[in-house]
Amino acid sequence: MNEINREQCQRSLDPIVWGPTSKVISTTNTLKRVHTLSTVISGTPTMRAKQMNGISAIWKAALEQLEAHSVNDIKESMKSQLTTVRGGEQVLEIYAKQFHAAKTPDDLRKCVYRFQKDIATMSATSDFRKTARGQNGPTYIASYWQFKKNAESKLHRNFVVKWTNWTEICSTHLYAAFSKHLKNGHTNPFFLVPEIAVIDFDKHVHQRPNCPQVFLDQETTPQLKQSIIDVMGKNNCPQDTQVMLIEKINGSNLSDFAKTKYPFLSKEQKLELFEKIGMLTMLDMVLGNTDRMIPFQYNSTTEQYQYLKRMANLGNIMIRWDTEEDEWPELYAIDNGVDSLLISDEKHRIAYKQCLFKTLSNNTSAIDSIAGITLKSMAYDIECRAEMPSEKKPEEILLEFKVFLNDLRESEEVRIALQAGLHKMHAILETSISSFWDNEQNLDTKNHLQINHPELLNAISERFEIFNK
Repeated sequence: MNEINREQCQRSLDPIVWGPTSKVISTTNTLKRVHTLSTVISGTPTMRAKQMNGISAIWKAALEQLEAHSVNDIKESMKSQLTTVRGGEQVLEIYAKQFHAAKTPDDLRKCVYRFQKDIATMSATSDFRKTARGQNGPTYIASYWQFKKNAESKLHRNFVVKWTNWTEICSTHLYAAFSKHLKNGHTNPFFLVPEIAVIDFDKHVHQRPNCPQVFLDQETTPQLKQSIIDVMGKNNCPQDTQVMLIEKINGSNLSDFAKTKYPFLSKEQKLELFEKIGMLTMLDMVLGNTDRMIPFQYNSTTEQYQYLKRMANLGNIMIRWDTEEDEWPELYAIDNGVDSLLISDEKHRIAYKQCLFKTLSNNTSAIDSIAGITLKSMAYDIECRAEMPSEKKPEEILLEFKVFLNDLRESEEVRIALQAGLHKMHAILETSISSFWDNEQNLDTKNHLQINHPELLNAISERFEIFNK
């Protein structure tokens, strides 16, 4: 399998990410119905099965009666029978609009098929998770089988939806541009970035990967926004009215990977992984992403940025590795937001740039010390999380990370690999940042930032000036 086809196979995007606006609406509407069904059909497995079978039998019987009875008679019979089954009336309410509007056999048949597809989707092994981790509101993680016509065929749906803002959106585009630039000539990329689509309800726009921006009409925007809210809940930051539809990576965050799969990596795979982490850490430093690895923190007394031991965020790196395949782990950078203070606050921008310049102009010793602090920050993240309330004792949790923690704390080879990654990315930036940033191929990224977040473009350009001195 050639490299392009292999990547397309491994990174098949869900239709909600690459599809038109109508696909986003239909997907979120389906999720709302399925969620409501799962709430109505409740109880023990035996109770759920009995309730579901009773309701499904009434809908199925409606199809069999279409040849012999009028649509209105069938609908009245369905309403009467559904009152005799627990939850039957609530289920009918889910499809009320389409059910009551049905005038012909085809209309009613479509309504029944929709119910059958939804009930099959609900019954299949599914993963619908809504977390409160997003800064701007809930993040919705979906992985499920959606059944199609007559519930006979199915499509695996796999995506993430989250409330966001233009800083994170534009930062993601920036990281994606670097990922593409760094991949040139390499079969094993240094890092990857999930594909995204974006909807802005204020600007009435829908942006999809590798597609022209689509402007939404005045009727579609509120309909689409309500469908998102119905599934996810409202935004925590009302002024941020953007939603990101994200490729779901078939992997695990670095924290989960560290305790489940990391021990099974070969020595060479471990060292390459830490080299990649070092490269991403250096890029984070230059761009100003303080929510992953970099041990920078602002000292309000001295009004300077300095290195401090602090928790890393291992959740903002995803690792995809199939233990059954002869392949090397792939590293994905997620939640790629540049620190807002390093964009809009002039005092912080100047102080941070000074710290960067001091660090990178004395690259060998300063960068080597960053490697040591980064490893301590990664270990500190695990140690702090082990102390959080849990059914397990802290020592039991730390034992799960034993191999990873030992390498963070004691392995000279791991430290050297992280250092090598930091130096490698520094050398790449030092030698090619000007040609990359001014390259015509990168014009789309700069135009995207200029239109949607000119402050971020200016802040990044300021920090890139370091490499011209």
